[in-house]
Amino acid sequence: MKLHALVRDLETTRVAVDGGATVILLGLKRRPTHEVVETGLPIRELCLERTVTFVVNDDVQAGLELDADGVHLDSGDTGAALAERHGPLLGFTAASLVEAVSIPVVAIDAAL
Repeated sequence: MKLHALVRDLETTRVAVDGGATVILLGLKRRPTHEVVETGLPIRELCLERTVTFVVNDDVQAGLELDADGVHLDSGDTGAALAERHGPLLGFTAASLVEAVSIPVVAIDAAL
């Protein structure tokens, strides 16, 4: 079983990991990259120590700076090409079937 937890701080991450989370998604929407990286550093360290997958939401550059296992993008987010060039897992959210089929195949392949 996999349990994904959306977190915004280290304490919530600790509780989630102790509770069995296998994937941590750092969700700091509309924050500057340097702030996402600063907040994410101790979370990344905890995930490495506990062998938990670490994903950054919406900010590919922060994900790369944090050496995240992956990044997650919504349909309006940018950075998919950058993520594909550097190799983290790449996930997308689609709010409809039309959005789902419009995701480029290369992006889908990168997420597998």
